[in-house]
Amino acid sequence: MSCVRIALLLLAGLVLPACGLAESIAEGFVDDEEVVLEHRLDRSGTIVRTASGTEIEAIPAQLYAGDAAIDAYGMCVFGFAIEPSLQPSNTEIDRVTLRIWLEPGEGAPADLGPLIVSHLPAHPDELLATGMVPLPPGNDVGTLTGPYAAGWRDVDVTLAFLQDWNAGRSISVFAVRCTSPTNGDAQADTVTFDGTDGSGSPARTQLILRFSLDL
Repeated sequence: MSCVRIALLLLAGLVLPACGLAESIAEGFVDDEEVVLEHRLDRSGTIVRTASGTEIEAIPAQLYAGDAAIDAYGMCVFGFAIEPSLQPSNTEIDRVTLRIWLEPGEGAPADLGPLIVSHLPAHPDELLATGMVPLPPGNDVGTLTGPYAAGWRDVDVTLAFLQDWNAGRSISVFAVRCTSPTNGDAQADTVTFDGTDGSGSPARTQLILRFSLDL
């Protein structure tokens, strides 16, 4: 057997196990890795506007959407701190899910239609205040159906979140509002976004970041 043939056989013996190792690493990462971010209480709350769009007030830490007995409606704002150091090594963002717990409040919120989720790309990393949220609020990224039933709702916000992530922003912000500002029945019709889930644990709105192996 020539020296060249022996060398090729040895090289093949080294390359094949290496390929198998890479495949094993990839296969072992099938479930990916997830990082869960809960919304910041000091960056979240409700913006109250009249049905015509005039802003009345910002209410930090109160989380609801819907109309009120007077000519006003609430839109909830959720702010999430972005921390790049949470990203596992050798990974890339595969999917980002906004997970929201809905809890029926007062009246008949179903009359106000599906809940609309918007991304606020220019929102400052500051305490919620009037004048921060445009009209209409940012870019719509999805809807939540059945606002009258308690439970979790998921919305894929990958592209919206990556805008903030790739820009190096310190916060990613989303707003949730009803399709119609009011149903005109002169009573409050609301949905809240906090409470407890089926296990009795606090149910806070989350961003779920799924990272996949970057081969």
